[in-house]
Formats: sequence, structure tokens, C-alpha cells
Amino acid sequence: MATTLRTPARPAAGGRSITPGAGVMTGGAAIFAGSWLPLATWTVAGLSLPMVPSALRLASALFGLMILGLGAAVAFGSPEVRRGAAVAAVGTAVPGALGYLATILGGLIGYPIPDSLGLAVRVTYSPGVGLILALAGCVAATVAAIRAFRTAGRIAPDRQY
Repeated sequence: MATTLRTPARPAAGGRSITPGAGVMTGGAAIFAGSWLPLATWTVAGLSLPMVPSALRLASALFGLMILGLGAAVAFGSPEVRRGAAVAAVGTAVPGALGYLATILGGLIGYPIPDSLGLAVRVTYSPGVGLILALAGCVAATVAAIRAFRTAGRIAPDRQY
């Protein structure tokens, strides 16, 4: 007679796994925090200048708050609301990640702009910790929202509806 070992359905070392809603909220918080950190440093004709566009910071902060709100809906909503919020979170976090990635790559590659004399000057910028944190927040929110979408129909054992 063979003996089979059964493994518990909980994480190793007695820890708790992060719920999908908490993962989406964490991604939104990372995007929000990244909007207030240094975004990039411009390099024009050998001079390095800090990039502080307030409109970009405000748009990134509002985007982070929107993802955070969708994460709250995923965490605390009914199964139908969780499924819809997860779809909305994926639908917003993926384009956000692509936008941050395009901003990072565009700065590393650079682009020409005309100066006051009509000559082209190549402008590049280095991504700062804010852009990288915002990109990581979008990726984390996307992964957690996909996980939430897959588990939205199931009711967690510790929740009563």
C-alpha cells in the first residue's frame, strides 16, 4: 500500500499570499509614488537638466489613483464587480505600461529638435526612478488584475456574501 503526501494549499513558511486586489492596489500606489519621484534627466548639448513637467506628474498621479481605486473594487466588491474591475484594470494598466515603456525608450534613443538658429539638436534623457517605478507598478497591476479576473468567480473562504 503506497502512501501519498498531501501538500497544504497555503504558501511556504506559513506566510500569506497577496490577494489580487491588494496586488492591483499596490501597483496603483507604486504609480502614484513614482509620479512624485524624479522622472528623468534631460541631456541637451552636453548639459544635464532635471525634468520636472508638472502636467506629466499630475497625469501620472491621477492614473495611479485610478488604478488604486480599481484595485479597491477588485478587493472589496462582489464577484461581478471584481470581474469588471479586473477587466478595467487590465485595460488601463497595459496601455499605461506601454506608454511608460515608450517614454523610457524614446528618451534613451533620443530625438532631434530645432534650436533658435534652425539647427537640429539631439535631445536625450535618462529615465529616473519615478518612471521605472511607474512602469513596475503598471506591470504589477496587470499581473494582479489578470489573476483577479481568473479567480473572480470563486468566493474566498474567509469572505461571506
